Amino acid sequence: VCVTVKELLTYMLVVSDNDACDILLKLLGGPRQVMAYVRHLGVKHLVIKASEAQMGAAWPVQYTNWSYPSAQIELLTIVYRQTALTKPSNELLGQLLLATSVGPMRLKGLLPPGTPVAHRTGTSATNAQGLAPATNDVGIIQLPDGRHLAMAVFVSDSYADLATRELVIAQLAEAAYKEFTRPH
Repeated sequence: VCVTVKELLTYMLVVSDNDACDILLKLLGGPRQVMAYVRHLGVKHLVIKASEAQMGAAWPVQYTNWSYPSAQIELLTIVYRQTALTKPSNELLGQLLLATSVGPMRLKGLLPPGTPVAHRTGTSATNAQGLAPATNDVGIIQLPDGRHLAMAVFVSDSYADLATRELVIAQLAEAAYKEFTRPH
């Protein structure tokens, strides 16, 4: 089977395909190479040590990959300002993030219908005790006046069900949206 890098990016970003993520990670030289590039961009407080397959094979491994929400905002800013990639690559990345179909009840969940949100979700498995280490959404919300709002919401180590975790993210996005769109 022959799959292009563009197709792998589409699978990874739009439908959250973990196999595509791992293939791209391998093509890029693995976690160390990706981390070197992230550091080159000036982003701190973000660590990638394991692939999706490695995280899926042993529960504690997922905790070796971590990020502060502020580091995700730094990455979003780089994407928004289009300073790290070529123009065609930036355009593709923006299109794919806008097309993300995963997590419609997170950042987008309580926003006015049709609000453009370029985002990427993250969701861990839930263990037998009901612990979900990560339910996240990171994105750029376009406001009606053309301004943009970057948000990173992490719900960590929660025993709440998925709907509740997603509602927390949606409520935070809604509150921020209302604050930035209210008349002053």
